[in-house]
Amino acid sequence: STIFVENEHCMKTLEYSYNYLPDYLKPCLLYLGAFQEGRDIPVRRLLRLWISEGFVRKIEGKSLEDVGDDYLMDLIGRSLVMPTHRRSLGGIEVCRIHDLVHEFCVEKAKEENFLQILYGDDLLTFTRPYNLHRLSIFHATSWELIKSRLFFPNLRCLLFPDSKYGRPLDGSSLKFLLSKLLRVLDLGEMVSRYFPREVLFLVHLRYSRIQWEIGKIPSAIANLSRLETLAVGGPLIFNLLLPNAIWNIKTL
Repeated sequence: STIFVENEHCMKTLEYSYNYLPDYLKPCLLYLGAFQEGRDIPVRRLLRLWISEGFVRKIEGKSLEDVGDDYLMDLIGRSLVMPTHRRSLGGIEVCRIHDLVHEFCVEKAKEENFLQILYGDDLLTFTRPYNLHRLSIFHATSWELIKSRLFFPNLRCLLFPDSKYGRPLDGSSLKFLLSKLLRVLDLGEMVSRYFPREVLFLVHLRYSRIQWEIGKIPSAIANLSRLETLAVGGPLIFNLLLPNAIWNIKTL
C-alpha cells in the first residue's frame, strides 16, 4: 500500500530497472505498453510482433522464436513481466504486466517517440507531430477513424489491441492510416466486411493480422514479398482457401 501512495517514487524505481536493461530488451518492454492495461497477452503473438519489428537478434544455432522466448524469460526473471498461464509441455502461453509497469511503458514510449497510444475519443482532436513510427488505437469505431482522416507517412506499425469496438470495419476507415512504409498491421479482433484491398499495396509488410466476413484472399497477396506472419480468418469463414500465389512469398 505504501508503494501505491508514492507513485512518483515507484515510477523512479521502474526507471532505474529500465535503464539497467540491455539495449535489446528495452524496446521489447516498451512494446508491451501497446496492449490493453490489465489484460493477458498471448505470447506467440507477442513474439511474432517482436520479430517482425526487428527487435530479436539472430543467434547462430537458435531460431528467432527461441531467442525471443529467451528475451521474455529474461523480463520475467527481472519481475517486469508476469506469466499468467503456462503451456502443458512447458513454456509461457500467456503473460501480462502490472498496471504500474504498463503506465511506465506508455509514458516512456511517448517520451522516446517509440509508441503513441490513442483512444477513439482522441482521434478527432489529435494534433501531435505526424512523425510517428508506432501507433496503438483503443476503443475506436469506424466512424471515428474515417472522420479523423489521420495520416502518418512514416508509420511502421499499426495495432488495434482491443476486441470489442469498431465492428464492422471497412477499407475506407483504414486508408488514411495505412502508410506505405507499414511493417506491422494487427487489426486484432476487428472484422472487415471484405478483405481490405488497401493492404495489398503495403509492400514492406512483415506481419498482418486481419479478419473479414465475405470473400477470399486475393492472389495479389503475393505482392507482399516480405511478409513473414499472416494471421487471417473471420467469424463467418469456416473453409478458408489460400491462393496458389501464396507460395511465391518466400519469407512467409
